[in-house]
Amino acid sequence: MPTQSEASAPEESPRSRVGDWLLPWLVMVLGLGLTLGPMWTSRLAQVPGDSLDARLVHFSLEHAHRFVLQQPAHESFWDPPLFYPARNVAAYTDTLLGFVPLYTPWRLLGATPTTAFQLWVATVLALTFWAGVWTLRRLFDVSLPAACAGAYVFAFAGPRAASVVHPQLLPWFLWALSLLALGLLLSETSRHQLASRGRKTWIGVLTASLVAQAYGAFYPFFFFVFVVGLGCLLALMFFRGRHALRRLVASEGPALAFAASAAALLLAPLAQRYLLTVEMVGSRELAQSLELFPRPLSWLTPLSSSHLFGRVWHLPLVREAPELFGAPHLAQGLGLLTPGLALVGLWAHRQRQVVRLLVALSVLLFVLTVRWPGDFTLWQWVHAVVPGASAIRATSRFGLCLLVPAALGVALLFQRPVIRRRPVLGLLLFAALAVEQRVAMPSYYQAVYTPRVEALAAAIGPECEAFYVILDGHRRPLAAFEENAMWAALVSGTPTLNGRYGNEPPGWQLALRHHPPGVRGRHKTNDAALRRWLDHYCIDRSTVCRLLVDHTGLNVVPAPWGDLEEDQASCAP
Repeated sequence: MPTQSEASAPEESPRSRVGDWLLPWLVMVLGLGLTLGPMWTSRLAQVPGDSLDARLVHFSLEHAHRFVLQQPAHESFWDPPLFYPARNVAAYTDTLLGFVPLYTPWRLLGATPTTAFQLWVATVLALTFWAGVWTLRRLFDVSLPAACAGAYVFAFAGPRAASVVHPQLLPWFLWALSLLALGLLLSETSRHQLASRGRKTWIGVLTASLVAQAYGAFYPFFFFVFVVGLGCLLALMFFRGRHALRRLVASEGPALAFAASAAALLLAPLAQRYLLTVEMVGSRELAQSLELFPRPLSWLTPLSSSHLFGRVWHLPLVREAPELFGAPHLAQGLGLLTPGLALVGLWAHRQRQVVRLLVALSVLLFVLTVRWPGDFTLWQWVHAVVPGASAIRATSRFGLCLLVPAALGVALLFQRPVIRRRPVLGLLLFAALAVEQRVAMPSYYQAVYTPRVEALAAAIGPECEAFYVILDGHRRPLAAFEENAMWAALVSGTPTLNGRYGNEPPGWQLALRHHPPGVRGRHKTNDAALRRWLDHYCIDRSTVCRLLVDHTGLNVVPAPWGDLEEDQASCAP
């Protein structure tokens, strides 16, 4: 028999059920529309990102896709067709392998690489939004409208949208899923108490999410492990989380040990390749990365691409105080309204342990990662002690982690009765929030680069076992020509000696350089380095084609070795 409260509770109307189903879809479409606006309005003519790093990430994604299908020249995942004949070069950057399941289906459905990449960007942003909704609903017990508002900040806030120039930083749905699993495992509330079978399931979800994230992009993986490690330390020292940690270990010790062993086994090949890269090319010194560290006000200053607040970077106060504000590309601010709403929501629920923990973590991350005046940073100790920290060049990207407390604070505010009882007020606040988070999406036209890639691929003859691009008096960005060569290697199936990744192979000195037109001997530097590189690997020069590209990138002619065809130095393969 139903209880009295159940009998008196009003039944949910069909209209309400339709609204609950439709609301998150509308919010998602709004977020994708505002974030990727130029891509949609140009009918997919514009590609999200820039012509440099975005094309580089797309190259890695396409290589991973072709590896999964075991297409020719991609049978070995760790040896993509660049920096020929160096090996293990896939470990010089993010592998993207963990994100291929969201890219390959579009390719198998007939999409071109460019269209598949555009749809991949939209897919990972959509999944990040849905993961945010699910996490907020399940873990923090907020209403659906409140979860949608918070998830909008998590998936489509300005710092996330601006990350489109580094597309490997866009997929955070695995991050949210890992957070949800960890939160449910540690929760002590009766609503979230899990049976033993349920705890084991979520331990498996946490393990699978972290492994997939590690094989996708290193930064979010490191961020999660580092932040969770700091959170555990804080919980043990200052919060009542000690009991939850002890209870989980006591009840699921064998399952946790098995999950840790499985994760270590799955991650061992990746770790081995990354360690081999560090052994070959060395690790970066902290001084090499200081320019990418946020200044004290970087996380509060709006993005330069913000439609509402971008002009703040034209103010003399901001321009003339780099020791406080840093460079525009370091900014991670959310504007004025959004952080205000988040702070009000967090303050109203300050008695909740998770809120206090997230605020403490945010403050700790700020203190650890900021570059203070005098080039002092506490990160120097993290860089020296924590495994993997030396691979973090841009600690400003920790600002993406601050979207978690911001999303929670916004969701908690929209959960307040004063807004739930006034839907018009909630709608107005959300509309203002969405407008404030809109930024100008960087984009490029693939049609500009496709003819240049095709011209290179057409100039590669069947006798070429590899090719190397030489520039003839260029004033255009040289990195774009490196990536043109990389994409020509994909189109032709012939590897290239050119390349541009996070690192370079030892002894490789073939980066394209600017040579003014008409200067005699302008290719000598590259030719000498080319001879040394081929001699080192005992490669017959006649099998390597040299392609001379003019300033347009459209006219490509063979560059015979000529007087460079001298006797090859003896070598021991």
